[in-house]
Amino acid sequence: MDIKSIIKEFIPPIILKAKRKIFNITDSYKPKYAHLVKDNIKFKNIHKGKRVFILASGPSIKTQNLKPLENEYCIAVSHFHLHEDIQIIKPQYHVLAPQHPPFTFDDSSKYFLDFKKAYNN
Repeated sequence: MDIKSIIKEFIPPIILKAKRKIFNITDSYKPKYAHLVKDNIKFKNIHKGKRVFILASGPSIKTQNLKPLENEYCIAVSHFHLHEDIQIIKPQYHVLAPQHPPFTFDDSSKYFLDFKKAYNN
């Protein structure tokens, strides 16, 4: 599979439209996940003008005082749900990024069970 095929499969059309000249993609392109873009368009610019913090999950984060992030817009990444201040910070979003292949749906389901324990909503 070439890179253009991969990009066409996984990158939302909104991004591809901006990159059309680079990838030489025509208007007839429609990925099988196009409906997700339509469903998620309501989130575009939802926090425009606000501060948003991305909370990674490396080992050094344990030494940081993150309590000042209470009541801030936060996006947690991967294993941040294990942080001791998760109930204080209460990130509004959580992004699960695969770390090492193979990354399976079984792995994901384990994470979601942990998320359920860490988050109230």
